[in-house]
This record gives sequence, structure tokens and C-alpha cells, in this order.
Amino acid sequence: MSNNYPDDTPDKSHMGPPVSILAAFGRFLVRFLTALVLLLVGALVFHNFLLGDKVLLYKDVGADSINDSYPYFVHLSDYVRREGFPSWSFYVGMGQSLFYLTGNLIWEPVIWLPRELIARAVVFQHLLKTLIQRKPNPP
Repeated sequence: MSNNYPDDTPDKSHMGPPVSILAAFGRFLVRFLTALVLLLVGALVFHNFLLGDKVLLYKDVGADSINDSYPYFVHLSDYVRREGFPSWSFYVGMGQSLFYLTGNLIWEPVIWLPRELIARAVVFQHLLKTLIQRKPNPP
């Protein structure tokens, strides 16, 4: 057998990609298709909020969205723009620390938006969290 290898190693250039590359691509494809299906279902469920004139804030059963979450999103957004890193605010009660809300700068990305955009962006935040949420590994 004549090839250009000094130790007579067979030429493997005609073989396909290694199995590990195919397995990795298969995992990527499954995750991509899963994300696409979740995004499609989310778009169908939230179509009035994504394309319509409604906002994902509720006054009845889900009243915590408008009475608790939204005011904190707006307050933290204003505070970060005006003061910087969350520390102490006199706009909450008689004054309290906002340090415990520091994690929300990562977990609630709508805080980085101007207050006028927060109400409309809450639905996109929910869709984003749906896509990036990871299923825990079984024990």
C-alpha cells in the first residue's frame, strides 16, 4: 500500500466526521428545535402581548405583577440610572436597603430598560426565561 505517511498509516481522509461531532450536532439540533417549538408556543400564547396593545400586567388573580413586581422594576430602573449600584432608598417606606434586589439586575433584565419600556418588555422577559431555563439533571 503506497501513501504519503512514513509509517504506513492508512489514509482516513475518505471517512466521515468522528462520531463525537455527530453526537454534539445532534444534541445541538435537539436543543435548537426545542427552543424553536417553545418560542412558537410562547408566540401563540402571548400573541396579544407581543404584537397587540396589551401588557402582561394583571389586576385580578395575578395582581402581584402590577402591585409588587412592576413597581420594583420601575423603581430599580430609575435608581440604577440615577444613583448606580443599589444600596439605600428613601422612596420605599421610610427608607430601606435595596441591596437585596441586586440579583434582579441579572435575573430581571427589564430593569435595564427605561421605565417607559418596562411594561411592554415583561412578556419578552418571560419568553427569554422560558428559553434559558434548564431542566435539572436527575440524581
